[in-house]
Amino acid sequence: MQGVGHVKVNQHRRVRGTVKTVSVKREGRRWYVLLSCDGVPAEPLPTTGAVVGVDVGIASLATTSDGRHYGNPRLLERAAASAVGVVTTRRMSCSTSSTAVPDPDDAEAEEGGR
Repeated sequence: MQGVGHVKVNQHRRVRGTVKTVSVKREGRRWYVLLSCDGVPAEPLPTTGAVVGVDVGIASLATTSDGRHYGNPRLLERAAASAVGVVTTRRMSCSTSSTAVPDPDDAEAEEGGR
C-alpha cells in the first residue's frame, strides 16, 4: 500500500487465477484485503440426487417442495419506518427550537414605558 509499506496478511486460502483488482476494507478494528481474480476454474459440487422445487411468494419469501417456509425479511418496510422516524424527529426538533421573534404586544408595552 502506498505510504504504508509491508503489511502482515493472514492468507486463509491460496490465490488462484490472475488477480485483477485489490481492495482494502476496514470493519471495526479489523482490516481485510479483497482480491478479485479472473480465470479461476469452476469446481462444481458433487450431485446428491435430491430434487427440490422452490416457490417464491409475497407472504413468505420462499416455500420449498419439502414444506419449509422462509419468512420475508420485509427490509423495505423497515427502511421506510426508519426514514419516517428520522423525518418525524427532525420536524419535532425544528418546531421546538426557539427563535428570537419580537412579540408585537411587548413592543407596545416597551414604547409606553418610555
